[in-house]
Amino acid sequence: ILSKAVTNLEKHQHPSKLTEGPEYDTFSYLAASSSYLYKLVFSNLWLLSGLVSSILAKDYKTDAVQRTTTAVTIMKAGIKENVMPSKAEAIVNHRIHPTSNLEEVLE
Repeated sequence: ILSKAVTNLEKHQHPSKLTEGPEYDTFSYLAASSSYLYKLVFSNLWLLSGLVSSILAKDYKTDAVQRTTTAVTIMKAGIKENVMPSKAEAIVNHRIHPTSNLEEVLE
């Protein structure tokens, strides 16, 4: 049961909030001092946010900019091999996006 819950956490990421949070303002601010291509993209996030979001999502380091992230950091279960554990637990950490709240994460 625990392994299915952990798998679901990985499969069902929180939605991108690229256009709602401080990262949108950061990209807009960077546009003025960027090369032509980046300036074009960052100045038109209203149109190209889906493209930028999919590029950010390809790497976990950049994906954390645009959404609430989830990480299972500790799993505890049995103490002997070949014996089904009677109890299992997992510690899950969330880095909550500035425009999200605890209620959204707990859904």
